[in-house]
Parts: sequence; structure tokens; C-alpha cells
Amino acid sequence: MIVNIYSSCERASRVRGWEALENKIASSGTNVWALMGDFNCVRRSSEKEGVEGYEVVKGEKDEFNAFINCMELEDMPHNGWKFIWYRPNDTTRSRIDRVLVSKEWLDLWQGRSIYALDRDISDHCPLLVQDVSLIGDPNDLGSLIVGGGMEGYGD
Repeated sequence: MIVNIYSSCERASRVRGWEALENKIASSGTNVWALMGDFNCVRRSSEKEGVEGYEVVKGEKDEFNAFINCMELEDMPHNGWKFIWYRPNDTTRSRIDRVLVSKEWLDLWQGRSIYALDRDISDHCPLLVQDVSLIGDPNDLGSLIVGGGMEGYGD
């Protein structure tokens, strides 16, 4: 199952959303999960740069990492841009968008690759999620762009 994520910027609301998701996944009857999108949180201080004097709140990182660990999810690395979100004036940047998958998803998805593409109309870089084993297949359904779907995207 693929879940598109757009987490709140507000910490308490974001944590409530993760708790609701944990409950939904636990009652779903499947262990094959991919959570993709904007989690509005970083896992490490090195995933945010820009505003002088800004320090990533340790508790937020701990809560996010606890969610990932509790759900036994893997944080998929990506190619391309290091940071996925950029403040419009480029003074701040972070990796708040990501793809988290279950171990069972990894077992089924051997040819995975994720690319952070150039941003255009959004302040987020879209993530291209591909199953490289399907590239060239005439029935290719192996690509998904996370962060697309906005009016004007891809025009």
C-alpha cells in the first residue's frame, strides 16, 4: 500500500498524524507499506541548513525517528539534490520529503531508485520513485513522481 504524506508544520498535530497512521497500519492486515511525501520534519541536524542560529529541535528529531523505528520502516536514500525543500529566497533548505518503506516492501521492490528532481513551480523538489527493472517495459507502471499533481506541474 502506498500512502501519500503531508504532515502538519505544527509539531503536536504532526505527531498525532503519525500516531493515527501507526494505528491504521497496525489494523490494515498488510505489512507491505510505502509512505511517501512531506513529513515536515528532519531526522538529523545535517538535513537542515540556512537560518543562522537555527537549531533543529532535538525532541522533534527523536519523535520522528521513534515513529520510523516503531513502524520498522527504512528511510530510502535518493540521488540528485541533497535537500528537497527550499525557502523561496533559498536562505533555508531541508530534507523533509522522503520515502519510508517496510522491510516487506523492500523484499518485493528489488529494482528501486529514487531521484530528487529539479524544482520548478514548487518549493519542493519532486521525488521520482522508479523500479528500474521495469524501465523499457511497454507496460511500464514502474515510475511515480511524489510531489507532482499540482496545477501546472509538468506543463
